[in-house]
Amino acid sequence: METTNGFVMARPMMSFSDSAKTVWNKYAVFTGRARRSEFWWWFLLTAILGSVTTALDASLGLNFTFFDVDQDFGPLNVVYSLIVLLPNLAVTIRRLHDINYSGWYFLFVFIPLFGLLLMLWWTTRDSQRIDNEYGPSPKYYTPDNNVAPAEPGI
Repeated sequence: METTNGFVMARPMMSFSDSAKTVWNKYAVFTGRARRSEFWWWFLLTAILGSVTTALDASLGLNFTFFDVDQDFGPLNVVYSLIVLLPNLAVTIRRLHDINYSGWYFLFVFIPLFGLLLMLWWTTRDSQRIDNEYGPSPKYYTPDNNVAPAEPGI
């Protein structure tokens, strides 16, 4: 990638709190791009809060029972899961956009095992250094114009 001064710079990794704020501010925004750090900090936050709601349900004896079998979730966990459903889907689709894949590629997760492994691989890939059809790179920029260049030169 060529710039007037010959290099491209990366912005610092998004912090845990910045990630949470960004995802909540883009609650149901399915356009644009999400950095790898934004996606994975959000994933960590939702995993921790999901574990907390599951533990609260269990400690309060609120777990559901279906066909005389106790389930590992209760009403607190169900409400929490519904609250974060749209932000989880939105940040995942924006993450796919960041590596220049359509959000429809998310449907691959419904292929047992292979789909989850494929999604894991995609979400751990680095951002595209260039602008793509989904917008400018949220990570890379050139010092002369503070945005990622639109032409590949790698």
